[in-house]
Amino acid sequence: IEFFTEHQRKDGSTYPVEVHLQSTMLDTNPVFVAIILDITERRRAQEQERLIQSTGEAIYGIDLEGNCTFCNPALVRLLGYDNEGQLLGRNMHQLVHHTRGDGTPYPVDDCQIYRALRANDSNHVDDEVFWRADGSSVPVEYRSYPVAEDGAVTGCVVTVVDISERKAALELLQSSKALAEEAAATKSRSRRSTVSEHSATACSTFRTDLRLCSLRRPIPSKSTSC
Repeated sequence: IEFFTEHQRKDGSTYPVEVHLQSTMLDTNPVFVAIILDITERRRAQEQERLIQSTGEAIYGIDLEGNCTFCNPALVRLLGYDNEGQLLGRNMHQLVHHTRGDGTPYPVDDCQIYRALRANDSNHVDDEVFWRADGSSVPVEYRSYPVAEDGAVTGCVVTVVDISERKAALELLQSSKALAEEAAATKSRSRRSTVSEHSATACSTFRTDLRLCSLRRPIPSKSTSC
């Protein structure tokens, strides 16, 4: 017989257990042997797994060699694969992070994820790309967090966000700003040109008026003596 229940500690707190009951014979008397397992860590791991699987944020983990130890459906969808099995055990840098956005190679020694892993530090990057199964790239923002057991780093967890829409919106905003600035500059140049034309016209009219006034001045008569 197997069942789950909770036991109580001396301090009053409870913890989940798995109980296995087996019947046996002791001499000629039937007895039951109970095997009780503390499943606190198992429950915690199951809750973490449910959270990872249900979240919309893409998540994966790697070991010290860079091989994928787990991933969630959001990451599978983001990278265009069919299932998690196509990623598990694969070197993630070689698979999705091997090339920069400009097409140049991205050596693993320069990878921010692996630098943070070696330094036992977290990292945040928002200007790189990951590569999908079909060979296309996707702009991403990612954060990496080292994982330690008994004081020793065993790998890291990476969270990934597709920022395609954010990047497109930013590019549209920058384009609109540039167009607005160009329109304002064109209007300013047009205004200055109009003012210059008006000034030139006014000066030309003024000079014409001066010439006309000069032509209209009376010629003084010569005086004669008797």
